[in-house]
Amino acid sequence: MVALMSKGSKRYCLDVKLECYSCKMVSEEKRRYKKFLKDRGFQGPSNSESEEHSAQETSPTNKSKVSEAKSAQLPLNVQQTIVNHDRYENEPDRVQFITPHELFCLIETMNVSFEPEYDFSCTRSNEFCLEPQFIDVEKYISDMCSIYLDKYSYLSHNLWSAIDEQIILKDSIIYSYQPDNNSDPYSQGVLDSFNYFFFNKSKNNERILFFSLRVLQQNLSSRAIDVSDDMLYDIY
Repeated sequence: MVALMSKGSKRYCLDVKLECYSCKMVSEEKRRYKKFLKDRGFQGPSNSESEEHSAQETSPTNKSKVSEAKSAQLPLNVQQTIVNHDRYENEPDRVQFITPHELFCLIETMNVSFEPEYDFSCTRSNEFCLEPQFIDVEKYISDMCSIYLDKYSYLSHNLWSAIDEQIILKDSIIYSYQPDNNSDPYSQGVLDSFNYFFFNKSKNNERILFFSLRVLQQNLSSRAIDVSDDMLYDIY
């Protein structure tokens, strides 16, 4: 699926990731988590009450997905399509909160997925957004993929079936990564992008499915990783 999407455009260079990670912590991950709590000024050891007390604000849901600077580099018809699909253009800000454990899992996911090229260790909670509805996320992803993938309609059913099989969408919450232009470690040469985390918080099988698409300038090479449907990475 990832290979098909990465090579699915004659006009754009695409970097696609569709990867599933287990959130189970072993000794090394527990050590990193304790360091993360200390570096961020959270009180430890972590438990459900302290997690709730230490929760931090995420980005509002109506934050623009594409910066003006990046949008200006795209063809006019693509710019207009993006504007037309602004999901929260006329809605008020909706601020949610994220626990230290959830924030750690999201950051670790990105670090493992993009290592060694990029480091997201300093990413702040307000660079993530807790998405209110799956249907809005699905529409936004499908709209973007339809812009940049030549035959997305032929892939969409199998794509979402594979995602649901891996993560069980009805049991998941969804975060998006929405950095500002100054803090984003991988924005150079990227014309457009999305990064979504489908987070299944099941007690016995907590895991994240990371779905990322970057539209790169043609002089940059894409490093897409094809992940089979039954592959699960144990990273924390």
